[in-house]
Amino acid sequence: PTGAAAAYSRPNYNLPAPPDNPSQTKAAYRLLALAVAEINRNIDEEVTAERIQQYWRAIPSVSRTTALTPRSAAFLSWLIREAGNSDNLPMAAANMTIWKDALAKKLTFIPDEKPVLPGDIAIFLRASADNLEDVREGKVSSVPSGAGIVYSADANKFSAIEGNIGNAIRLHDHAMTDKIVGFIRLSDR
Repeated sequence: PTGAAAAYSRPNYNLPAPPDNPSQTKAAYRLLALAVAEINRNIDEEVTAERIQQYWRAIPSVSRTTALTPRSAAFLSWLIREAGNSDNLPMAAANMTIWKDALAKKLTFIPDEKPVLPGDIAIFLRASADNLEDVREGKVSSVPSGAGIVYSADANKFSAIEGNIGNAIRLHDHAMTDKIVGFIRLSDR
């Protein structure tokens, strides 16, 4: 595929890293570079199961998984760890655990609060929620969510590298809707 609109067949990416943006942190750009490298490895659970297990090993509290276990947070945790994790975010099996910690550390922002940049972490709901503000404020801990690393963005939409789309790492498009919890921007501490 050449972009997010490609069919869910085995991936075959060769994405270039977006140009460095002086408004983005170096930590976020390291995260993005790692995500681009991983998507370009064409990770698919049918042929690269060992690599997926490496993502899970980034989470010390997880001892056993199956192919059916959602892994977007494992992929995110692995990327954060490999990027240096200077913000000491938790390695977690749930995206909302990472969100809540980033929220407490003032690393988060919501759509329209500031421009979304390549390298930001997107956290989004798998379904609409009546209590989106509670989710954004970290008052809800168990909600089906996904996560990805923003590859490109404009005011109305973004594409993110995600770790569990069609059993592979894929580039996936999102509109700025009420399903977007918000974004995490790693700091250069």
